Amino acid sequence: MFLSRNRYAFTLVELLVVIAIIGVLVALLLPAVQQAREAARRAQCTNHLKQWALAAHMHHDTYSELPALGSGLQNRVSWIVYLLPFMEQKNISEMIKAGGTAASVNGTTNYSSGPAVPWDTNYKPWVTRFEVRTCPSDPEGSREDVAQPGGLSYRANIGDRIVDYARADYIQYYRGAFRFRDPLKFRDFTDGLSNSILLGERAICAPGDGRNAKTGTYLRADKPAGCIANLDPNNPKQFQATGTAWDFSGRRWGDGTFLYSSITTTAPPNSPSCLGWGSGEHNFAGYPLSSYHPGGAMVAFGDGSVTFISNTIDAGDPTLSMASAPPAGGGSSFGVIGSLGSISGGETIPAL
Repeated sequence: MFLSRNRYAFTLVELLVVIAIIGVLVALLLPAVQQAREAARRAQCTNHLKQWALAAHMHHDTYSELPALGSGLQNRVSWIVYLLPFMEQKNISEMIKAGGTAASVNGTTNYSSGPAVPWDTNYKPWVTRFEVRTCPSDPEGSREDVAQPGGLSYRANIGDRIVDYARADYIQYYRGAFRFRDPLKFRDFTDGLSNSILLGERAICAPGDGRNAKTGTYLRADKPAGCIANLDPNNPKQFQATGTAWDFSGRRWGDGTFLYSSITTTAPPNSPSCLGWGSGEHNFAGYPLSSYHPGGAMVAFGDGSVTFISNTIDAGDPTLSMASAPPAGGGSSFGVIGSLGSISGGETIPAL
């Protein structure tokens, strides 16, 4: 006598149910995985920013001053170049100090009198990658761009007023932590190091993406409100199709001019950026904080602490010109973000 053996098999309905359950689980878990990845990237980005702030302190300990925003050749050598020895990047620093002969990529360029202009892609230091200068959340951070030297996610705070540095009276307008050709000292931070932004994030602009409101720069508007007015009403993440927009922001880490290595505090994070007048990279503009972290961007204060600044932070009156004369009372006209950007405005800073 043979015993019968029952064999169980999935029906089509049961198979579809299992597939649906797996789909639901994936849909539930995927955002959590993405959030965990972004949290890890943000933690690394925070660490990079803190390292640069500590490097600024070591520079100050060594030379009794912060580096200038731009100095050296054509006043274009960025503040970040002077912090390289304090960031375990002494090899790049030594190449720059050597004057460039041994640092040439193709052997045809000799800069025996000093570093190359910061847009020269034949100059090896400008195209040498080192991850601490970019935020891992920024998709442009790892781009190898043959048309531009490497990018920079972390920028120097130049405050809540900005004018062309060719003006004779430009110094009085620079109320932030860095100035052209004129290094500041920590004793100049009369608002207190813990109340003054030293460095901040700004997303790097992709080639050909100058109309991206987060990363590009539109020509021209001298007020935050005027910059907003140039957004595309059908797509507020982009500037309107008319007019000129630049895709250069953050794409030359060794360049000390505003467009490449600084942020201003005249608008909340992730606000649009506009050049004020003229067409030169040194002309005044608003370069707000920006990032790919949801809801805001990070800053390092003068005391080395790192804080996340929300897109909703108070920014005062957006109809004021970013190049207007500094207020007589010293306090910023651009709200809390402006107060955090000025190092000696005497404002009362609310808790963030």
